[in-house]
Amino acid sequence: MAETDILLRAFDARWRRLRKEWDRTRSKYSGDSVHELRVASRRLIAVLDTLRNLLKDSVLRDCRRRVKKSLDAFGPLRDVHVQRSHISTMMARYPQLEAFEKSLASKEDRTARKVQKLLKQGPGLGHSMAQARRHSRKQIHPETILKFIDKRFLKVLELEARLDPSDSQTIHEMRLAFKKFRYTCEVAQPIISKRAGAKQLKQFRAFQTMMGDIQDMEILSEALSKWARKRGVEQELAPVFEELKSERERRIETFMASAGKVHSFWKPDLKK
Repeated sequence: MAETDILLRAFDARWRRLRKEWDRTRSKYSGDSVHELRVASRRLIAVLDTLRNLLKDSVLRDCRRRVKKSLDAFGPLRDVHVQRSHISTMMARYPQLEAFEKSLASKEDRTARKVQKLLKQGPGLGHSMAQARRHSRKQIHPETILKFIDKRFLKVLELEARLDPSDSQTIHEMRLAFKKFRYTCEVAQPIISKRAGAKQLKQFRAFQTMMGDIQDMEILSEALSKWARKRGVEQELAPVFEELKSERERRIETFMASAGKVHSFWKPDLKK
């Protein structure tokens, strides 16, 4: 593979994967298939995002926006899946959560119907993707891609220095920056394999998951709090909120103990 074609080849492969996962999910809908479709969407966005930043092209920016819009449509379903999974593990200890679990089940049904309707319509990205591909033919030197990875990693380090365990927003901001760095590394894998191979990328994913787990806990707590306020059962659910708070703090503590490892993930060339 010519190194200068790495982004265009990644573009083609990930667009094919998105279409395949879309068709598979449409014909055989399941939570797992929706998850794989979301993964395919994120990976295509990573290529488009890299191309958009390197080429400064408005067509690529618009295409990226359209793919992101489709991905966002699946987000609420993923959130309710995660919430139901966690609540189901707590119901044996807190039977008062049964009504909340039923509300989540109803929400999942409504959201799933919307997703299935969207799936039947198809991604509707063919024309936009064809335009984006034409605008992506300009060859980009591998050194330029490496500089872009360095830039993204330096942003991660900047945010890591600002981490505050008492302010989860600082963790959320680092998670978003790290996700962009990780996905760019995946796109550029053929030219960085000696610096960040499959084992390292697996570590990146685990590191990002720790931050995502904190975010999931906060989204669940907010959803439960909103539901409890509407029904006036906040006092009844006080023990549940206390456990969720403790779990959130535990996850933050676990992440903060590992946050410094990020410095070993990539060595940017500061001479550039």
